[in-house]
Amino acid sequence: MDRKLFFKRFFSLFAVIAFISFIVMDYRSINRLHKEYDALKRNDSLHGIVDAINNYRSNKGTNFIIINGKKIIIKASSNENYQISNINRIMVPGDSISKDSFSDSIFLFHDKVKYRFILGEVINKKTVLDY
Repeated sequence: MDRKLFFKRFFSLFAVIAFISFIVMDYRSINRLHKEYDALKRNDSLHGIVDAINNYRSNKGTNFIIINGKKIIIKASSNENYQISNINRIMVPGDSISKDSFSDSIFLFHDKVKYRFILGEVINKKTVLDY
């Protein structure tokens, strides 16, 4: 086998193995977070200050945050009335967050502005015709 072909195959195989390893490690990290954090549900009440946002703050829009010492998962939520529409792009430690029990509305208070989101939903979704 010629040396060039050998190195080409070797590096191709190495790239595939590295890619698969990365996917497996990422899957394990996300899986660990889902076991460690509690999902915020419609019947839950939540009022407090965002203490921290996990490094995996945006796994497909899912937010892993700590509020008042409690680890919470907030499903991807967007309101396209805002210039920055995703809650995970606005929220920073120190922001206030409020959600009443048996309500799907989440209110985020960031830089003296009140933002409204629906848990796990996109609201005011714009279509191509709206632009």
